Amino acid sequence: MASTSHAAASIGEATAVEHINGLIAQSRQGNRANLTTPQRRMLNQWYVQNPVEVARLTSTVENAGAGIDFVQAKDWSAVGTWVERQATLRKLCNELGRASPLYHLQTFQSRSRGPIQRCIILIAPSPNAAAVTAAGRYSADEHLTREDGATEMICNLIEFTGKHVYDFNYDLLEKARLRISDLQWELGALQTRYRQMNEMWRSYRRARYSDISDSEWSEESD
Repeated sequence: MASTSHAAASIGEATAVEHINGLIAQSRQGNRANLTTPQRRMLNQWYVQNPVEVARLTSTVENAGAGIDFVQAKDWSAVGTWVERQATLRKLCNELGRASPLYHLQTFQSRSRGPIQRCIILIAPSPNAAAVTAAGRYSADEHLTREDGATEMICNLIEFTGKHVYDFNYDLLEKARLRISDLQWELGALQTRYRQMNEMWRSYRRARYSDISDSEWSEESD
């Protein structure tokens, strides 16, 4: 009789992760961008060695945009499980061979909400890529704005590199794309059928009422 256990599930999960990481590495043909600890330490030194440039980049983001946008309230009771955006960003930076993200909080005193903050994130330049900045929306909760900023930075990195974060939400997106594609095909088939039926109707009317011109039929159809 087959049996299962938490230990067996953990071993299977670890094996699957190792296998999928192997598939990703194989697809990159050995060009995996993961950094070693000394390499990451060297990239992260850029923040300490270039304080003026760090201040310039973060202040540029601080002064950009108009108005104040807030993190939207969430129904936490509906959350089944939560994936930390900051951890995802850190892992994505490692996969792309980038320095660890630097988080900077900008504080603003709101008359109606009191002190609010937003998180500005900077990723140091690498030998093959420029520095990247992103800003989250404002919130009275520091942790929420850090997560929001991390989400914005993930979006920027995805846009710049053409990569994506492959998780359950990406599976849902792929299903939605396939459904849209199917609906577009069905719509195209219906439009073609409509044109065919319309032409058959016009041909029938022309044959039955030969004394009426095509322009008159067009006006009637319109």
